[in-house]
Amino acid sequence: MLLLAGCPSSNSSSELDSLALLFLANNSTNSSTITYPCKQTQQNPVSGFSWRSEGRCKTPSFSSNGDGTITDTANNLLWTFCNVNATGHNGTTSTCTTPSIGTDVFNQTNANTHCNSLNWAGRSDWILPDQLRLNTLKNPDRGSSPYVFQPPFTANWGTSPTYMSSTITTGSNPTGVINFSLSSNTSFEYLSGTATAYVRCVAEL
Repeated sequence: MLLLAGCPSSNSSSELDSLALLFLANNSTNSSTITYPCKQTQQNPVSGFSWRSEGRCKTPSFSSNGDGTITDTANNLLWTFCNVNATGHNGTTSTCTTPSIGTDVFNQTNANTHCNSLNWAGRSDWILPDQLRLNTLKNPDRGSSPYVFQPPFTANWGTSPTYMSSTITTGSNPTGVINFSLSSNTSFEYLSGTATAYVRCVAEL
């Protein structure tokens, strides 16, 4: 029997057992009532793998909305169907223009700006995804680059499809990106502060 601090000694054994079970249920990390958001919560994490389990991102469940957006109902996220560049969403509601490595890649500051200023599919609350969220688009079982879920996404992810994230680490190469040309389940990479990459934006549901 588990005795709880603050419980009167006059309580019966059955009452204490019931209280103990309630305490464990409400404080167990495995309780179905506890949920973890799919996002980075640690500010400026040290480069490496130790911080990435915090996000608790689930296996995504994608569906196309037919308006140039993709919903992930498992993680409560909404993605732009195509990449984003200086002029906005790089495509229509049903087709994407293949991004150019010369004109459609941006450093982290500009990538943030492009997502924050995006007005697409009736929404203006787009943000640059962190590495944890961006990695949910990775499908290592696809068989060839880009290793993303196709469908609902198209194959138009650009040459050497590395995408910018909002993650900034404390390492010498602070800019967090995800490399979708690699088949590994997690392709977290860290580049210099001036590095550029393609951009895809996300919104919360």
